[in-house]
Amino acid sequence: ILRNPFDLLCSYYHHGVGLEPNKQYCYSGWGSVNYIHQFKSFEEFIRGYCDEEFEWHQPLFKQFLFSQLFNENGDCVPDILLKYEYLNESVQVMNKTWNLNLSRRVLNKSARKNHEYTFYYNNELIQLVNKKCKRELKIFKYNYENTLDDSYFVIPEDFKFDI
Repeated sequence: ILRNPFDLLCSYYHHGVGLEPNKQYCYSGWGSVNYIHQFKSFEEFIRGYCDEEFEWHQPLFKQFLFSQLFNENGDCVPDILLKYEYLNESVQVMNKTWNLNLSRRVLNKSARKNHEYTFYYNNELIQLVNKKCKRELKIFKYNYENTLDDSYFVIPEDFKFDI
């Protein structure tokens, strides 16, 4: 499942709990990113993620937000990719097309994310993410405004990611 990189980064930061005082361990952000790097704000998180010199806790994820979709040879493993923004519609189409009985359950919600992702960005942060995630944005046709094409699916023909 793909997701708008701006929204994905927002959830990456807001997942789990806030930082504990005195650098006590806590699960803050995906993979405890906020604890590991001691990010105290979304702006610090974005600046760290977009800084080429900053050593990220998950190097492949910093190279390409969707790196988990690719194998060690750089080939895209899934046969079909769904856009999170069209997940309800995609599930319906898949059920009808392939005679499935899939349903969508919302299990993983960032409790600390109280607003739409656009609330957390300013112009400078938008530009940083546009530059850092230009491949993701271009390949999967996303932008900050989330003006999407009407394709529910992406068929990853010849998509490569060189590790």
